[in-house]
Amino acid sequence: MKTILAAALALAASGATAQNLPCIPPEMMPRIMADLGMELQVDALGVIGQDGGPVQFWASSNGNWYLFLIYSDGTACPHMHGTDWFDGELL
Repeated sequence: MKTILAAALALAASGATAQNLPCIPPEMMPRIMADLGMELQVDALGVIGQDGGPVQFWASSNGNWYLFLIYSDGTACPHMHGTDWFDGELL
């Protein structure tokens, strides 16, 4: 667990992008994602995967986005990421 924490802190401090985020403890997500310029858009109970845990969708104003699965073992792992997130009405 200390290794994950150290890696996550080093990654956030290095200015790394969301595309190369490791699994991290869920309680660290707000700080790390804020350091990457991302805001929580959706925090919901999920049905993805066998664990069926919560999912969190984070996005930044420049269009980058990330979907994390939060597992019962205490880790939050990136599942999908992309660009061109649009926060608004399509029409």
